[in-house]
Amino acid sequence: MHKNLQAIVLAAGKSTRLNTGTTKLLQKICGQEMVLYATTLLKQLDISTTVVIGYQKDQVKETITKHHANTISFVVQEEPQGTGHAIMCTRADWKKDHILIMNGDAPLVTKDIIEMLYVKHLETNASISFVIAHNGDPSGSGYGRVLQENNSTKIVEANEFHGDIQDHCYINAGIYIVKKEFLEKKLLHKKNIVFYAFSS
Repeated sequence: MHKNLQAIVLAAGKSTRLNTGTTKLLQKICGQEMVLYATTLLKQLDISTTVVIGYQKDQVKETITKHHANTISFVVQEEPQGTGHAIMCTRADWKKDHILIMNGDAPLVTKDIIEMLYVKHLETNASISFVIAHNGDPSGSGYGRVLQENNSTKIVEANEFHGDIQDHCYINAGIYIVKKEFLEKKLLHKKNIVFYAFSS
């Protein structure tokens, strides 16, 4: 089912909101480092995976390699320049027609979520498909909001969103599937890219 799908796991960030001085990806949840939930899920789905590392890269790589020896490749994002740049760093690894992009801090993602997203992505022939979740709680203001206006859909980062959360109650779950040709067209020929997702 996933023969034409590969994955990029974003694990290069500094986790500044955690304010502990260490990457949240190595924080343990139920005895397991957070980043391993994403990598283990992708291994179970038999999806070829590249992990983008940066902050505390040696520790993150060592943790993942210890559990997934020789099954995951790594790309280093030397300077934090955003999601679009992190994805561009993996360009040499783009082999499949569809690329799953997900955050490394996603411990509750299941096989069903990934499989349902991929099926929907193929059925609709979308350039980008992504997972959203309903959250009208004001305490969830740290999430990017999904806005649907004028027949278009876009993700607005939390620090740029100034609307009413009740009116825009869907949040970005940080899980995308993108056509490789779309990435090549939209990312490789631009600078200072911000990764906003638009439906097609």
